Amino acid sequence: MKYFKFAEKENMKIKYLILLFLPVLLLLSCSSALDNSITISNFAQETVSVNMLGKLITIKSGATVVVKGISKGTYNYVTTYNIPTGISTSQVEGNASGSLVITAGTRIRINFASRLQQSTSSGGGSSNQITYVLIVSVSSSDPVASTTTSP
Repeated sequence: MKYFKFAEKENMKIKYLILLFLPVLLLLSCSSALDNSITISNFAQETVSVNMLGKLITIKSGATVVVKGISKGTYNYVTTYNIPTGISTSQVEGNASGSLVITAGTRIRINFASRLQQSTSSGGGSSNQITYVLIVSVSSSDPVASTTTSP
């Protein structure tokens, strides 16, 4: 009989220890660190700037900027860009402005690329016009397409 009483006491001690440490483990697993990030890469020929989060982020050609620790929410962004010397017209393909939705653990990637596009004027002359085309792509790690853009 003594053995069973001893085993019961040990089981109770183990149960109390588990109940004591369970809240501690739960609190430790709830991290307050923000692991949300936006990575902006510029593969375009010229410098690109993104106005978001209350600041102007300038990314030179060939560079990448990572913005970390972003709180959950919806953030608007607008892109401005330089065009090469000697080029007088430009256009944008993709989402150069819009809204980014940040939830827990969101990782957003914005990529910029560019190309020079040559076109002949429609006036019958042989004048060629070169247009600088900025290409923007935005992707998110969220399973639902939470990266939205608005005109």
